Amino acid sequence: MDESNKTKEQIIKELTEMRTRVAELEKSQTEQMQFKAASKETEETLLALINATRETLLLIDAEGTVLIANEVVAQRLGKSVQELTGACIYDHFPPDVARLRKEQFNRVFLTGRPVQFEDIRGGKSFDTYCFPVFDKTGKASRAAVFACEITERRLADEKLMESEERYRVAIEQSNDGVALLRGDRHIYVNNKFLEIFGFDSPDEVIGKTHDITVYPDDLPMVMEYNRKRQRGEPAPSSYEFRGIRKDGIPIFVGISSAGTIFRGEPVTLAYFRDITENKQAEEALKLSEQKYRELVQNANSIILRMDTMGVITFFNEFSQRFFGYNEAKIIGKNVIGTIVPEYETTGRNLKLLIEDIGRNPEFHINNVNENVCRNGERVWIAWTNKPIYNEDKEVTEILCIGNDITERKQMEKALQESEEQFRKIFEKSSLGMVMAGINLNFIRANEAFCNMLGYTEQELLLLTFKDITHPEHIAEDVIHVNDLISGKIPLYRTEKRYIRKDKGIVWGSSTVNILCDSNDRFLYFLTTVEDITQRKRSEEEKTRLESQLRQAQKTEAIGTLAGGIAHDFNNILTALMGYATLMQMKIDKSSPLKSYVEQILSASRKAADLTQSLLAFSRQQPVILVPLDINNTIKATKKLLKRLLTEDIELQTSLMQDDTIAMADKSQIDQILFNLVTNARDALPKGGTITIETNIAAIDKTFINGHEFVKPGRYVLISVSDTGIGMDEATIDKIFDPFFTTKEVGKGTGLGLATVYGIVKQHNGYITVDSKPNSGTIFHIYLPAVRMKVDDKQDKTTPIATGKEIILIAEDNKEVRYFMREALQQHGYIIIEAADGEDAVDKFKQHRDTDLIVVDSVMPKKNGMEVYKEIHGINPHIKVLFTSGYTKDVVLDKGIEDKEFDFVAKPLLLDRLLQKVREILDRK
Repeated sequence: MDESNKTKEQIIKELTEMRTRVAELEKSQTEQMQFKAASKETEETLLALINATRETLLLIDAEGTVLIANEVVAQRLGKSVQELTGACIYDHFPPDVARLRKEQFNRVFLTGRPVQFEDIRGGKSFDTYCFPVFDKTGKASRAAVFACEITERRLADEKLMESEERYRVAIEQSNDGVALLRGDRHIYVNNKFLEIFGFDSPDEVIGKTHDITVYPDDLPMVMEYNRKRQRGEPAPSSYEFRGIRKDGIPIFVGISSAGTIFRGEPVTLAYFRDITENKQAEEALKLSEQKYRELVQNANSIILRMDTMGVITFFNEFSQRFFGYNEAKIIGKNVIGTIVPEYETTGRNLKLLIEDIGRNPEFHINNVNENVCRNGERVWIAWTNKPIYNEDKEVTEILCIGNDITERKQMEKALQESEEQFRKIFEKSSLGMVMAGINLNFIRANEAFCNMLGYTEQELLLLTFKDITHPEHIAEDVIHVNDLISGKIPLYRTEKRYIRKDKGIVWGSSTVNILCDSNDRFLYFLTTVEDITQRKRSEEEKTRLESQLRQAQKTEAIGTLAGGIAHDFNNILTALMGYATLMQMKIDKSSPLKSYVEQILSASRKAADLTQSLLAFSRQQPVILVPLDINNTIKATKKLLKRLLTEDIELQTSLMQDDTIAMADKSQIDQILFNLVTNARDALPKGGTITIETNIAAIDKTFINGHEFVKPGRYVLISVSDTGIGMDEATIDKIFDPFFTTKEVGKGTGLGLATVYGIVKQHNGYITVDSKPNSGTIFHIYLPAVRMKVDDKQDKTTPIATGKEIILIAEDNKEVRYFMREALQQHGYIIIEAADGEDAVDKFKQHRDTDLIVVDSVMPKKNGMEVYKEIHGINPHIKVLFTSGYTKDVVLDKGIEDKEFDFVAKPLLLDRLLQKVREILDRK
């Protein structure tokens, strides 16, 4: 009798637990709705990201049909997103462009490789990239097209090239020889320079010093003037020297030079003119006045004489033609007001000129003035001034020989304007721009580039491109640079990572051009860089969200599969365990068959536990959430956990002093601890330590940003760590997948950690894992904390009684139906059987005095809810008990709500079934 009472108490306790679990079924539906909402939100977020980008973005299939298009591409094509979606993209291009784009896009589908090209539409330039999108079979079935506008960068490149070209044209068309010198060595000469000195090619001059063009006796003077200028000391800017041609013929040369900055370097800009004729004219003057007059009159140079007050006494024919004055109109007139503008300083300059000549009677003085013709045209003249003495060696007149250098001055102005235009484009561009030498060392860098990388320009000039380029891109850059230098490609574009001064990473879209002089000799690399870091981060975030969505979809699919398995398996287990229980009740205690039956029941319970593990993973197993002290739960479980471990493994606990109360199911928390400790034990083949810790964690927005579906708040943190062999990243990515195991075949189901994951999610919690090979593993479990007291009270149980009522059983599974019939008949009830929904309604119509209907919620022809509603229409007072092998969310989808109906889940245990039936029948 005592044994019987004890069994009934256990049955009543189980019934109480089941009723509480049923009360929690409604929460699972909320979870499912939240999950679906989160999935929808993720999808909407992805679409928002696509539409948020400021560049063209669309997705097409192999036929060119637009699958996805953002607002930007719609606006650029003059269409709406709805008009583009489902249309053929080639229909929106002119026929010749459509054929070219189709060929380019088809190449992506055929080869599975991306293509890139430049597109010009509506006066704007675009960099277009087409990437393959592979399906599960590895075939490129779709393609993503991304177009980035580069109009500003293209215009900057074109303006810079135009500036360089104007400079080259001006230099090459000059009537003066032009040379650029770095130090004492020539780095550039124009064609007129080669002509003056009789050279055939610039290669004969570039890199050489003055000694190849200057007569040896005058070389010290030229070198001294040049060095003084470079040191910033006073030195004549214009003077004459005796030159020597390549063929050895001596010539007289006039030179004007000045220091300047060219492409970031100090250089000397020098202009040369062959003044041999002028010198010959001077020599002729010494020989004979007549010969002098004939010579100067026929010379193709401006030759005049004036007294020390500036009054013109001689004006040769070339001067008359050049300035527009005849001899009668100009002789006797002062140079000021005729060929010299009315400058306030002109008279003072003329006086200084005469004084300089007086101090240097053996030398001539060179100067450059702006003069004016009779018609008002302004011209620039390079003058050579020589004193004329009387018998007393007093200066009576000044001989002035001039050459028109207006064209040269215009060229200088054009050069200055070109340099200024280049400087403005370079310095004010919103794109990063940088110039580099042949060794990739920096020469110039604009403000945008410096700000992008956090360096000053002076700091960058000490570095090379390799110093600021991520190591993974250096090899590719070197290949492209060599291709540029060899002429294989005119330019190259790439997207790569730059390293900032603070070691941060910046993504840049770079275009590299190579600029050469008129002889196609390398000058420098010009690189424009657009900061695309934000775009790259958006792409990475999109990839992360897609990965999370796939994981969520995979979990949902496996959960659905688990529910289907549970339905069939629970029906089988109901029949198996039910008949075994009936057999156990009828077999005498002394019978040798009794132990066999107990083994059958034991194996069946293990099978039921396996089903529950699947349901726990899929988060569809009902749980009973009550205020639970996690510390006390760990303390109570510690002795049992130690039994799982070998002697060489030590189990330690470190529990915090504060309350660690969470809404949890004790049996489920125990299962988490058993599974994690078992997993840790297997990671310690040579022994070690397992530690269980508790703490309180406050999850904020910073933590949420890196984790999916986590809510901010206060959490109880359970940490289970070991000193074992650890895991690599590939294993960590799969440990929560069902049936994944690293153990040998037959030594693990692969459901341990999957079950833990499912239980944690059912508790609205979160789980993370940190591990490295040979560095141990630690699991962190976050459970929402509550500020409540633990209720240790338990409901009192009531004994189970038999009955004589009429019960209609509607169950499509024959074995389950027969078990229920046998069990209830043996306890005095009158049973009517129905094999499907329609059969159940028909049987009730024949037996309207039925007291209770036991209905499977999912049946052929009519489901459980449809059967109940039809019978309820006949007898509104009919009592009903729903059963199902499906999980809670599926049953609720069929219309069964916890507060209105009684429900018992399969597998059906005999005591639980009898107690529930009696409870319903006794209810008023």
